[in-house]
Amino acid sequence: DPYTPQKVGDTLRIGSFGAARPWKNQLLAAEGAFMLAKTMGLKLELYVNSKRPDGGERMIESRQELFDKLPGCTLIDVPWQPWPTIRNTIAQPHLSIQASFDETFDVCAADSIAVGVPCITSQAIEWTPGYWQCDTCDPASVVRVGLCLLQEPHTAIADSRRKLKKFVV
Repeated sequence: DPYTPQKVGDTLRIGSFGAARPWKNQLLAAEGAFMLAKTMGLKLELYVNSKRPDGGERMIESRQELFDKLPGCTLIDVPWQPWPTIRNTIAQPHLSIQASFDETFDVCAADSIAVGVPCITSQAIEWTPGYWQCDTCDPASVVRVGLCLLQEPHTAIADSRRKLKKFVV
């Protein structure tokens, strides 16, 4: 399907959707998103899910503590939504981050590319192109990957859709 990448103004919008369990690596996503926005000289809005009690309560608190001290950075909590609604929500950011330590598929990453939003992933999400994959322990690698994906979003989406199609066939 055709899509139109979101234009970046003075605020970089990044989605880091999904459960807050530690293995989802949401703190790396938050740190990397902050560093990316700072590198680009932009304010940051980081969209997250955090209302589902799934064992990640301390991670949610840590992410909130990090954002409480960062000027120009806003953490936006998105409640759990039905699938058609969350797909519309996932379409709003410029980028998504799914740097999971162990997920080999990741529905949020697949939903992101379905709506035309490039997604920074990890090597564990094996169907994504290699240049989408960050080092799961290095927020600076999130910056490198994010800058690449923002520079060529049409190519990134086309590449990932080809890879996903091969993966599911």
